[in-house]
Amino acid sequence: MKHILITGVSTGIGRHAADHFASNGWKVFGSVRSLDDVAGLVTQHGSRFVPVVMDVTQPDQVDQAARQVAGILAGSKLDVLVNNAGIATFGPLIHVPLEVFDYQLRVNVHG
Repeated sequence: MKHILITGVSTGIGRHAADHFASNGWKVFGSVRSLDDVAGLVTQHGSRFVPVVMDVTQPDQVDQAARQVAGILAGSKLDVLVNNAGIATFGPLIHVPLEVFDYQLRVNVHG
């Protein structure tokens, strides 16, 4: 069995990617900020989908998630990593508050 970790599987591309890979026999580790976001994936795919709760902007949560995945893999390797988590802020940059722009960078670039 192949293993993939996809960040940001709550909605959109990440959710569809997680569904696609799990439906095709992969074990999918999917990151979310809340377990409420993945109930359908867990129900649909059972043990082929493993929710990983983390905020990609929080290094301690990322470290904990890495330990969780490594523990489940038990010496096997992760075959693919998809850094999909992201947010978008809209409007001319001059009008985007600095803290909003900074958060977008932390999620989309640093995360």
